[in-house]
Amino acid sequence: MSTEATVEARAPVLARWALAALAIPCAAGATALGLALSVRGLLGAAALCLPVLLAISAWRSRWSAGGDALRVRGLACERVHPWEAVVRVDRVRGGVVVAVRGASHRMVWLATADRERLLRAVVTRAGLPRVRAELLPVGVLARWARPAGATRAPRAR
Repeated sequence: MSTEATVEARAPVLARWALAALAIPCAAGATALGLALSVRGLLGAAALCLPVLLAISAWRSRWSAGGDALRVRGLACERVHPWEAVVRVDRVRGGVVVAVRGASHRMVWLATADRERLLRAVVTRAGLPRVRAELLPVGVLARWARPAGATRAPRAR
């Protein structure tokens, strides 16, 4: 186990509570419409469930960059990726995308300062070098990627 401090980030408290306050009346309305047992009522109930799912997503989402792995918790599950599995980090307009073997995660629900702090931790701990600007695809503002053929993350200094 590494002795590096864990960097954690999650949605701001005010955003989580505001979305929860919005979701409560929507859940009540969805229940009332669902009990009507008509097609129109069920469609309305489904539409009113969207803010509830949004609030749950914001409440559950959490990113954690520990000494041994990257942990990403979303709406349905929590995934743990060792640093060797992180292959690319892209800064795109409005956020950051972390690509790991078999999945990719977009940093959502994070304040800008937390997102930047987490970005630095992920890039440093995964040992990803920055890609030259002329090699970037359209829409990607910056990229850090593991060189082709490299399978292990270099040790952070």
